[in-house]
Amino acid sequence: SRTAAMTMPAVKRPAMETPAAAPSTISTIEGGTVTPRNEQIEAKVGEPVVLYVTSDAADEVHVHATPEHSFKVAAGASRERFEFTSEVPGSVAIELHEADVTVATVSVR
Repeated sequence: SRTAAMTMPAVKRPAMETPAAAPSTISTIEGGTVTPRNEQIEAKVGEPVVLYVTSDAADEVHVHATPEHSFKVAAGASRERFEFTSEVPGSVAIELHEADVTVATVSVR
């Protein structure tokens, strides 16, 4: 017996929204030199901020937000990812503790 091929009508689907990329910065520690320094980033209260760190030396990232965050950076780290949010508007410094450098300041609104 022959089977008739059925074709289904096309279904319109809503366009998928691509979420906006989280505010982020990429930091490198090489031979005692940190780049960038004092980068300016904007974020909204509760919005994730992402920091990627590549480092040839161990360090610690301090994020002076509410709440505060600290992340250990391993020597030899390659694009290690750290994420945080701030629950209070204002200026948030991201610092490398051992290098004593402000990598970025996030303006949280």
